Amino acid sequence: MVAPTQKLTIRYYLWTEAGPFRLPDRLHRDLINHRVKLRQFAGSMQKLVELVIRSGEIQSATARGVVYAFDKDGYLDLRGVAQHATPSTPRFADNDAVKDLSPTISKRRFQAEYTWRPGKTVLDRIRSDMHDAGAIPVFRITKKL
Repeated sequence: MVAPTQKLTIRYYLWTEAGPFRLPDRLHRDLINHRVKLRQFAGSMQKLVELVIRSGEIQSATARGVVYAFDKDGYLDLRGVAQHATPSTPRFADNDAVKDLSPTISKRRFQAEYTWRPGKTVLDRIRSDMHDAGAIPVFRITKKL
């Protein structure tokens, strides 16, 4: 039996004080690769929803909220995420009497600083954009001449 083919699509939605914007894939990739900066977000933390859409016989979507930190120049700053993602060496030898809580504390700190839970209103807006392209405006970088 041949498994049905599935198409995987990832969309990114930037949730700002000015409202939500859909980030084009190329812009998101350029942000991650430090090829572009967004001056209007310099020195700030911005909420982003990462939407993974699986389509085939059955379509499903999974959303997760992440927080992007921007440095003073407007570049995406991944140092904090990398710091929390790097495995730490246990500070104590295997000892039943002493439990090293630093991995648990680090995970909780990461979740508090770099994740958020999109609410029903946010998910409804994204759902409307999935069915009616353009319901959420696409974020564009304007170049000064």
